[in-house]
Amino acid sequence: MDWEQAKSAFVRDGSLRDLYVLDTTVEDWRSLFDFVRGSMYGLRFRRGDDWRPVPADPDGFFAGQSEWTTLLSIDVAGVAVHAHFFETDQIELDIEPSEVQTPERAAALFEFMRGLARSVGKPVRLTPENCRDYVLIEYDPASDELRKEHDHWTDQ
Repeated sequence: MDWEQAKSAFVRDGSLRDLYVLDTTVEDWRSLFDFVRGSMYGLRFRRGDDWRPVPADPDGFFAGQSEWTTLLSIDVAGVAVHAHFFETDQIELDIEPSEVQTPERAAALFEFMRGLARSVGKPVRLTPENCRDYVLIEYDPASDELRKEHDHWTDQ
């Protein structure tokens, strides 16, 4: 997908963009961890107020979320992709669209989406913040296609 096709998904409008993988299990979260730990991406992990080494396994991250915040920050060519551990049945990550303002950064993010989708064997969708069913761009590992679904500014 070229930058001209993709750039409307990253228009700065004051909100984040989310990456979703739906219908997941803890095994899919493990696949996410295996994927990023085996990559060249910069990783940071925070539990509560403390930055710690990235654990090998996400077991136990979902229990006690009311007591502390858990965050995995993944540096994808200057785009901070944040993994949140809200629910086991969906992988939800977010990005700041202002960090994706060049063709190179968009390509790096799309490559991340491909790698994640292939590691879990499920589509990864880019959506407006908290709009998991409003797909802007999706990578489907079954078809090996990255496709644009909606234009953020003209389809709302």
